[in-house]
Amino acid sequence: MKLDKLFWKKIILFISVTIFLATGYYKILPIIQNYGLEPFQEKDFTKTTSFEEIFLYQIQAIETCVDSGIELDTYHPEKFSFYDRSQSNTEYILNIQKTNGETMLLSNITEDEKELKTLMENFKNSQRYYICKLNSKAETNQEYLERFQFHTDQSKFQKLDVYIRIDSFTSDDYIKRRKDNYEDFSYHIPERLAIITIAGIIAILALISMTRQISEKTKTKWIEQLSLEEIIVILALIGIIGIKMIRGESYFFCMLANEVKWFIYIIAYIIVAKIYVGIVKRIKNKQYTNWVITAKIMENMKKLSPIILIYIISCIMTYYLISQMGNPTGKWDDLTWILIYTIILLNQLRQKIEIIEITKKLQENMKQDNEIKIETQNKWLKPLVDNINALQSKVQTSIEEKLKSERLKTDLITNVSHDLKTPLTSIINYTDLLKKEKIENENAQKYIHILEEKTKKLKNLTEDLIEASKISSGNETIHLEKLDFKEMILQANGEFAEKLEQKNLELISNLPEENVIVSLDGKKMWRVLENLYQNVVKYSLENTRVYVELEKKNREIVFSMKNISKEKLNISPEELMERFVRGDKSRSTSGSGLGLSISKDLVALQGGRLSIEIQGDLFVIQINFTENY
Repeated sequence: MKLDKLFWKKIILFISVTIFLATGYYKILPIIQNYGLEPFQEKDFTKTTSFEEIFLYQIQAIETCVDSGIELDTYHPEKFSFYDRSQSNTEYILNIQKTNGETMLLSNITEDEKELKTLMENFKNSQRYYICKLNSKAETNQEYLERFQFHTDQSKFQKLDVYIRIDSFTSDDYIKRRKDNYEDFSYHIPERLAIITIAGIIAILALISMTRQISEKTKTKWIEQLSLEEIIVILALIGIIGIKMIRGESYFFCMLANEVKWFIYIIAYIIVAKIYVGIVKRIKNKQYTNWVITAKIMENMKKLSPIILIYIISCIMTYYLISQMGNPTGKWDDLTWILIYTIILLNQLRQKIEIIEITKKLQENMKQDNEIKIETQNKWLKPLVDNINALQSKVQTSIEEKLKSERLKTDLITNVSHDLKTPLTSIINYTDLLKKEKIENENAQKYIHILEEKTKKLKNLTEDLIEASKISSGNETIHLEKLDFKEMILQANGEFAEKLEQKNLELISNLPEENVIVSLDGKKMWRVLENLYQNVVKYSLENTRVYVELEKKNREIVFSMKNISKEKLNISPEELMERFVRGDKSRSTSGSGLGLSISKDLVALQGGRLSIEIQGDLFVIQINFTENY
């Protein structure tokens, strides 16, 4: 495995982060937890509130010794063993006269009464002292303790003078250890802060440099995939197990040993490093940018709220349960579980955001013709994304093939229609010439008449085919202008009045009084109206009414035609809109089956919508335009 620059940068990062955390966790954080910010202001421990609290505790402890160790007829020296001078830096002198007349002079300094009396006179020269006489207020040089009065059972004593001081620190008791710990920190604050600052700066510089070098591609060989952190944790695990085995300790005990905290630290470091590298790779793949994850969470807060709610409830329940159990390490258990829940929450949010992004990409693909490839770095979602991309590719290929087939079909119809148009024109012309000839044969006249009708029908069908193919191929041009739609309907009513009358169809027209201005292509719209009116003439039941209506609804202009069909309409509106489909299934009429389809497409080209509704034998056709001025 080649040791490149990135490897050494990771070593520097690991060492600097470890120094930063170790200095903070072992040298700074405990002091701040125990003493607050006082070590930054006062170097002498004996002048701190922490020392005053310890001194107050010593007074209360002496009081307990006096209360339980001295009775009218008995003295229990073992009760005062707590203040053995070899183990305690607290010095005390008790000058006592009991109610039975017995006098006592007790101390952990010396047994010489003359020396003790001299010491009592000089107690006030000590750094920290406390003097309390029976039924009198305590005398001390500590302002914090002035309100304290000795509260032992004083009914047992005629005289009780209590002298307590902490002047020198010769014994290695917990007071001295706290003092040494405090003063070691307070006198070395600059060095500790300098170590943290330098280690932090080195870590940041190494992190920035390493981030630039992280490749968005993954290596293939498994040995190259092992990062520095993983190598360290493997070596640490082997080392810990080896040492414990040499010392004859079991593997289970090894996992409970104090050294395992470093093993846990390295595992945590690996997890954080992996998460960070993953984020960097996503940024380099342009999947995420700075603050994008937070922005995505805020953007999709409604969709993500159930996950966040579950997280909050879990944290509250964990805190409640641990507090009810009375666990002395409860706050650390709280933090541990909350950290676990937070990792789970972030993972769930990331998964959910990935799914939301995939869904958005799919929606974009549905709206656009172009295929947008979906990408993800999530190994659990990658198979799903790959299958979606494969399916999209197949669908896109299928659509392209279908469009190609439609274009070929349209081109075929167009070409055939054009090829038919020239000989058809010739047939029509020769039919006209035959009509002008004086042919007396009645059968010949009859044949010429049939030929004329069929050629006209064939001409209309050919023209419809050409127009339909033009619209399908997108070659139909539209020239919109402001036109009075009401005027066009009145013109259509007039044009078809005679044909409607021949079929005994009564036209009932309901039009607004004012003009109805719409952006239309006059020729195309007239073709639509012509198709609709022709359908009414062909397919309406005789001796019925035809309703034509034009109205404004909000900002929409609605035109509708209603008529009673002479044939049973056992067909859906959608089928009627298809090409070459007619309501007259017997095909006994002269229609081509293209009229409604062409009309629908022509209306759509002008920005409108044509729809059909069938209610029994009632046939309703409606055109909607958005009003524009």
